[in-house]
Amino acid sequence: MSVYKRGDSWYIDLIIKGRRINKKAGRTKGEAREAEASIRAQARAAQFGLAAAYPLKTFHSAMTEFLEHQAATKAPATYAGDKWYYEKHLQDFWGERQLTSITSENLIDFQKLKKSSALGNRTVNICVNLVRKALHYSAIKGWCPSPSMLKFPKLTEPRRLHAYLAPEEYQRLLKGFTPRGWMAYYRTIFGVLTGLRPAELSYLAWTDVDTSMAMMRVTSKPKEGWQIKTNQERAVPLSLEALEVLGAVKKMISEKNKAPRRRKAEIKTPWVFSDGPRPVKSIKIALRTASTKAKLSRTVTANMLRHTFATHALRAGSSIKAVKDLMGHTEIETTEKYLHVLPEDLRDTVARVSIMSKNEGTEPEGR
Repeated sequence: MSVYKRGDSWYIDLIIKGRRINKKAGRTKGEAREAEASIRAQARAAQFGLAAAYPLKTFHSAMTEFLEHQAATKAPATYAGDKWYYEKHLQDFWGERQLTSITSENLIDFQKLKKSSALGNRTVNICVNLVRKALHYSAIKGWCPSPSMLKFPKLTEPRRLHAYLAPEEYQRLLKGFTPRGWMAYYRTIFGVLTGLRPAELSYLAWTDVDTSMAMMRVTSKPKEGWQIKTNQERAVPLSLEALEVLGAVKKMISEKNKAPRRRKAEIKTPWVFSDGPRPVKSIKIALRTASTKAKLSRTVTANMLRHTFATHALRAGSSIKAVKDLMGHTEIETTEKYLHVLPEDLRDTVARVSIMSKNEGTEPEGR
């Protein structure tokens, strides 16, 4: 068995020319197979005195194409962020390096350099992760070996509590949407009811939804150039409230198609939360407008909707394993970040223990 799973990670276990290679290769079986194929290919090339058949390509050239891919498949804010980090923090160090010459030592040196520039641990980790994403994209394109064999150093970050909406804030937010923002309104409710990532909401197609079974599939959309974050498809059950949201969206589209003064062609869209042929990648402006109109003390973001689902699901007594599977986390530690216990929960816990300890005979026998 050359690849195997331990916990939430996949490992490779190979013997190449008498040398055993056993190490973590990624979070999915596909990444492990990719790492295995890359190692075997390099071993065969070395056996016959051949260089691996990778083109001469600089990191800057690969990053340019990677950013073009991001611009076509991700929300504008994601693309703008990656581009800014590359130009601000990565280009000088990585730009002229050949993809095939990048080593784990280079990554450690880069990390040390950025730390010496007084950057925070989170910023440095974002930069290192951007290098990893660019190399992974390059490996898929056949420009370099799989980056699964590189060691990407990670600095310890201060534990940050996920921002979520209290019930009263959530109700006020919904009242802040205008009639023109009906699609963002329903997408917001659906996001809180299901915990989908913003991009998963964007690329949710009607063909992914089975209302008769009250289920939906979260799948990649290769034709659109979009892939699930963890590369693992999952099935998510739909509550009655979520089904009502889907019914309301269909009804709104039907009513707009029947409007007598409608000049545009009939709305035919494969996407649940779009009234056009392309998915709507961001509702940032609609959320900002609704937050302002609702006079909330902070601006609500798309990720806060997902955090709200997880937080209230756990507080309602759902198992952390169930929430992990629903949200598509690969590691339980990711889900554990939502366990920010509030003071009232602590008081409730103490009260429950007190009740459990009480019984008819509070004094030990014999006293």
